[in-house]
Amino acid sequence: MLPLESLLRINFNETIYVYLRRHWWIFLKKFLALVLLILLPIVIKIVIVTINPYFFSDNSLLVLANLSLLIYYLFIWVIFFNQWVNYYFDIWVVTDQQIIDAQQNGLFNHRIIHLPIDQVRNISASSKGFLPTLLNYGKVLINTADEAKGAAFLDIPDPFKVADQINDIVQKVRAKETSLGDEILKGVVKQASR
Repeated sequence: MLPLESLLRINFNETIYVYLRRHWWIFLKKFLALVLLILLPIVIKIVIVTINPYFFSDNSLLVLANLSLLIYYLFIWVIFFNQWVNYYFDIWVVTDQQIIDAQQNGLFNHRIIHLPIDQVRNISASSKGFLPTLLNYGKVLINTADEAKGAAFLDIPDPFKVADQINDIVQKVRAKETSLGDEILKGVVKQASR
């Protein structure tokens, strides 16, 4: 059992066909930006010491600089943790009964949408831009019979393959429902002819 199945309300009798997170590049580019922000104070200190070698000779100024640096790095850590939580809890799951779109926005804002698989009407995939095309990530949009509902799988790996997989699952569910309906109809006709 996946650790997040209870949060996502996946039944024990459901079969999970697709389990996705955002593409690794989405997290990596945010991480690299934070690495640059971590290096920024070092560059600033080198520039200050180059301009004035005695700038940090005053102890009170050194204590103030270290305290500011500590607060700055704590702020960077909070940003990193927030980005990691957003990446980790943005999950998309497709089972034989439902499509689950779970998205985390910040630490205290979590949204989960459950769409019955039999209500899916349209599935589209796209990958726009140089890097998304090169690294093969993009989005899959899923529309249902209810115009107000739908799901968007954003920045997922291999969106066209995922869209095909979801389409195949929907077709299998519809075929299963049709054959079940035909069996019920045959049973009713047999009962009526007796």
